Amino acid sequence: AVAFVRKVAFERIETVKELTDVSNLSILGGIPYTENVGDEIIVDKMPKSQITESFRTIRTNLSFYGDTDKAKIILVSSFLPSEGKTFCSTNLSKILANSDKKVLLIDFDLHKPKVHKTFKLSNDIGISSFISASAEIDRIIHKMDSKLSVITCGPIPPNPSELVLRNKVDELIEYGRANYDYVIVDTPPFGLLNDALSLIKFADVFVVVMNTKFARKRGVEL
Repeated sequence: AVAFVRKVAFERIETVKELTDVSNLSILGGIPYTENVGDEIIVDKMPKSQITESFRTIRTNLSFYGDTDKAKIILVSSFLPSEGKTFCSTNLSKILANSDKKVLLIDFDLHKPKVHKTFKLSNDIGISSFISASAEIDRIIHKMDSKLSVITCGPIPPNPSELVLRNKVDELIEYGRANYDYVIVDTPPFGLLNDALSLIKFADVFVVVMNTKFARKRGVEL
């Protein structure tokens, strides 16, 4: 009786199994909730934790997607804000780099960028600077170590959704594909803004981050 009431009355998705039951999409994995984590690079801070192991599982599952002879462009987004997409994109980038892969992380959230805060980087120049032709690619790349590089958003432009449509975006993605094993692109929530959907044409894999605080069975089915 309790199980029946729970199934009927509660729409929230709380486990990977529940998500699998209501969706035909490929599920890369689940990341356990950890208090007081914030936007830290948890895979370096807590390398033996369950959450880090879950990122290793996702890394393994990602290896089965896309063309293995070319760099993989992985677009990371969520339907709503605050679902953890930047936390996932930054930690996924680092866990891939830790496996001896060259990784480029691009903060393409030109509305509310956060990647520079996670890595404690200057955001004086970045994506917006390159697209507006005020900076070349080599000036906007931050090399975190021998394997991981980061491109921040740069100054927030007055027309962010229009910038993602410019030809300079093609040039940037092709640069990443030619020089790295993986390119992780952090984008704004596609439930509110069209930016991620405009960039999806470049992606080999589109990763949607869902948070159990917001995920509902009816919404996933739709």
